[in-house]
Amino acid sequence: MKFKYYGIIDPKKLVTLTEEDEKTYIASLNLYRDVYELNYELKNNQISSDDFLIENDDDGNINIIFEYTKDKLVGTKLDYPVVIEFIDFLLHRYSIYSGALKHVLKEFEYETFGYTDSELKKEALNYFQRLFENICDKSYIDVPEIKEGEVIPGNRFKALKKRKDELINQVAFDINLSEHYLKGNHAFYNDDLYQNNNLIQQLIYFEDILEVICHFNSVYNFERDDYFSKSSVSYSIYEKYETSFDSLEQVQFIEQRINENKKKDRAFILALFYFFKKEINIKMPTASQFTNIVNSYFNLNIGLIKAPSSVSNSHIQSVEKLRKQWVNYNSRSQ
Repeated sequence: MKFKYYGIIDPKKLVTLTEEDEKTYIASLNLYRDVYELNYELKNNQISSDDFLIENDDDGNINIIFEYTKDKLVGTKLDYPVVIEFIDFLLHRYSIYSGALKHVLKEFEYETFGYTDSELKKEALNYFQRLFENICDKSYIDVPEIKEGEVIPGNRFKALKKRKDELINQVAFDINLSEHYLKGNHAFYNDDLYQNNNLIQQLIYFEDILEVICHFNSVYNFERDDYFSKSSVSYSIYEKYETSFDSLEQVQFIEQRINENKKKDRAFILALFYFFKKEINIKMPTASQFTNIVNSYFNLNIGLIKAPSSVSNSHIQSVEKLRKQWVNYNSRSQ
């Protein structure tokens, strides 16, 4: 297995550099990003805070002014692609401590010998729930919604995604844990480290049990899984249009926003498209291609999206809501 960022920092080179030159060298590798506190409040036609101001000029253009100050700096973390690769390395390195799927299925088959199909599904649900509770507190589950008189419970896979994002964020902020990986120090990641590092243990255990939960769900279809199942819409889109998007996570975010947004109209799809394309400048398909994708994969009938002649307050609100959701989703836009 090859890793792009493993050993990217040359320890021998660091010895020859001054403190300032070392900072410049590390910064040039684009491995980290500073994280700032960001609070804003929407008032009338503008969004204002100590951090930034969005306002209309006399020509109707949108101006965004950022004013970050050092007292708003929360910390430094690994950039998203780097931390995802580092986690893959940890999962591969400590795979000896995983393997729950085989053992759980053996236990399940032994306990359910002679069960009818309905009894099997009931017991599988018990396993599903117990395993979920082992790696994810119920507080991560959204409050049930009422739609057209029907109570829609919070989705457990969405809760698991929240918990996984939390673990990813913890790893990203643990610079001491990852710096040896970036310097190519494989020996640092030994069994003693695993035995004494609670975060690594949590990460390995979470992924191990998650695999079992996904297996039971794929067999018995307890809940819709838009986050981990390779049969989800986002995987299908990314498989076909990989060169048109920045990452699979971006497509998963788009899928979630469309599924969860009650009003799936052209204005929302336009805001979603221009948020990535213009606001944070992340790779996206063309407007025509994106229109075709959302219509085909989400059973919509949206007309061709294009740049609006003027920007409404509702568009600004939609874009800023997406910005906040994207930050919460994987912190890439911080």
